Amino acid sequence: MRKLIFAILILLCGFCEFFISLPKEKEKNIIIDDRIITIMKILDHYNSDLSMTEKYLYAKNILLLEKKYKNIGIPELMAINKVETNMKHRKNGKIIVTGRNDFGISQLDVKTARGIASRHGLRWRDVYIHDPALNVYVAGLYLSDLKKEHKYNKYVFESFNRGPINKKKVKKFPYWTKIKKAIKEIKEIWK
Repeated sequence: MRKLIFAILILLCGFCEFFISLPKEKEKNIIIDDRIITIMKILDHYNSDLSMTEKYLYAKNILLLEKKYKNIGIPELMAINKVETNMKHRKNGKIIVTGRNDFGISQLDVKTARGIASRHGLRWRDVYIHDPALNVYVAGLYLSDLKKEHKYNKYVFESFNRGPINKKKVKKFPYWTKIKKAIKEIKEIWK
């Protein structure tokens, strides 16, 4: 019996070696592209508490959003996470919650997340907000919606932070100021 198992293992190794040595197209071999690695390095720069899998899924979702919604920039979306939680998803092992209902790395309100998911045809359960990759994905959808609604970034980001705003009454843009600084910082790290 041992000889049979040994023979099967040798055959399997031979097949594996044969398939590994076949010439392959370069583009199909790419498992992780450079931008995913860069996004993960930026998260590491801020000592993010995300696991490697969470970082990878976070990066994949940001790239997916950028590709699907042309009005979203990677630095902008990461800047929200920098300003909101300094790229952290947990504090002392628990999901970061501020205000009454703002959760996770993007500090999304549960009702807002539910509405955005519904508007975009996603099946949503409130527990999904605790997943950093889904949290950032829904934040990206929200950012895209706000960019369609507002002409200027200062209104987009103030709305992201405050909720719907009356443009005539808003005179100061403290959140937008923080976002601009974070975007600049992220672009420097990106280089």
